[in-house]
Formats: sequence, structure tokens, C-alpha cells
Amino acid sequence: MATAKKRKVDAECRAFQEKWTNDYFFVEVKGKPVCLVCGDALAVMKKANVERHYSSKHAKLSDLGGQMRLDKINALRRCLESQQASFTRPRCDRDNVIQTSYALSDLIAKKLKPHIEGEFVKECIVKAAELLAPDKLQLFQSVSLSRRTDSDRVASSTVPPNITRLAKEKQFQPSH
Repeated sequence: MATAKKRKVDAECRAFQEKWTNDYFFVEVKGKPVCLVCGDALAVMKKANVERHYSSKHAKLSDLGGQMRLDKINALRRCLESQQASFTRPRCDRDNVIQTSYALSDLIAKKLKPHIEGEFVKECIVKAAELLAPDKLQLFQSVSLSRRTDSDRVASSTVPPNITRLAKEKQFQPSH
């Protein structure tokens, strides 16, 4: 008895046709045809399967034509891309936070300074901004955290000078 050779779908070299996007609202994602409307992925990349899915589930879309159809396809494609990006973006964010944590730990170990010194805190913030938000780096570099600046802000506030003088005198008087 001769054994029949089993057909392998992978060996048939089926390729995604770009016209399927316009005709049936399908795109290729990781080697599989994916419906832009419902997100279903078909097992085999065949025109008959794509056409059957479209005619049975999304026949109402055949009324769309011309520019309206292209606009709908582009909107659905952007939606799919944003969904896919939502899975990759958190990983990048997590990696950036870990990298920043290591960089700040290294900075703290090298400087051996406490976190209460204004300029050192600013240096840490600028380092974190370099790694996490490079587009906002200049904003963080312009912030001043020195004690002198803080006391200047208090002195220039709307507190009357005599109250400021009394507060300073009381601060320097020894308690009984």
C-alpha cells in the first residue's frame, strides 16, 4: 500500500496580497491575515478564507466606496497599530525606569552625599530627566533647589519686613 503524502500548508508559499486590505479590510500581522474590523486572525492565508470572513461577518462594509472606504481602512489600521503599541510601550517604559534607577544609584554611590542637598538633588533629577524625558531636560536644568534661593523667595514674599525681622530674632534667641 502506498502512503499518501500529507499536504503542508506552509509549503504552499502563500503570500498576503495588498489588495486584500482595500477589498476585504485585512492586513498582515506576523505572517497571518488579521481583520481590521473585528481583529480576528485567520489560520491560513488564502483568498477564499479572507473573502468568506468578509462576506459572512462584514458584508455591510461593501456599501462603502471610494475615499470613505480608504478613510475607514486608515482609521482601523491606526487603531490596530495603537493597540499593538500599547503592548510594547510599557516594556520600554519599564526598561527606562530600571536603567534610570541604576544610573541614580551609581550617582549616589559615587558622590556619597545625602538627598537633602539641593544641588545634588537637582543633579539626580537632571540625570533622571536625561534618561526618561530628554525632550524636557532643559526644563529640569533651569530649576534651582539651593537653600539660598529658597530663603530669597521667602524674603521677597508678601510678608511684611517687621514680621520677617521678628521671626529671625526669635529664631536666634536662646530659649530659657
